[in-house]
Amino acid sequence: MSDAAVAIQNLQVTVHQQNQTKVILDNVDLTIAPGDFVTVLGTNGAGKSTLFNAIAGNLPATGRVQLAGVDVTTMSAIQRARYIARVFQDPKLGTAGRMTVAENLVLAQHRGERRTLAGRHLEAARPRLKKEAAQFGNGLEDLLDSPTETLSGGQRQSLALLMAVQKDPALLLLDEHTAALDPHTSAQLMALTDRVIKERHLTALMITHRMDDALKYGNRLIVMESGHLKADYNAASKAKLQRADLLEFFD
Repeated sequence: MSDAAVAIQNLQVTVHQQNQTKVILDNVDLTIAPGDFVTVLGTNGAGKSTLFNAIAGNLPATGRVQLAGVDVTTMSAIQRARYIARVFQDPKLGTAGRMTVAENLVLAQHRGERRTLAGRHLEAARPRLKKEAAQFGNGLEDLLDSPTETLSGGQRQSLALLMAVQKDPALLLLDEHTAALDPHTSAQLMALTDRVIKERHLTALMITHRMDDALKYGNRLIVMESGHLKADYNAASKAKLQRADLLEFFD
């Protein structure tokens, strides 16, 4: 268990609505090895985003969460940010619209740290930021001084991904991060995401509604249903899956 990048035990989220108690994440156990890229499928309401929110500390939950050998169960979401980075579906989330691209990237370098009045060292970091932004192939490196709110959706989501991996998090959460993009831009960002995860040897969980992406990317696939892990495919079994196999979970 201590060698796992992520170790989750009996994770449960319960909500109280109209004098009723409803379990939306039901005693989930999940262990993820370092460097695993796990895609997550499931219908609406299956518990995918709830799982992410519980891991990140954004929802009250019972159970245990361990990241990179550190028990973060009692930590707040802010404290867990030392270990977790997340890219959301909405390109506006995770970036500061009125700050420039360069300012956002420098800010991301201090994720999870105590804020101080120290200088941003923006100019010293500029050559490195330009080089990192150039890998996205969408002109982001030429927009370092542009307000983030002026970027296209694809550029802004590329920025959010680059910000998320600045400090090589123990766990990268990708919460349908290509869903709001057109098919061409989505395909570009997915290919880049895959490359970044492999090159940086990151551990990642990615929610997607695109079955083709779930089959193509990652070395493991899990399917959620009614707050449970319904199926868990390792690399060997995932390689044999067809789209029709997954459609059976969505009948």
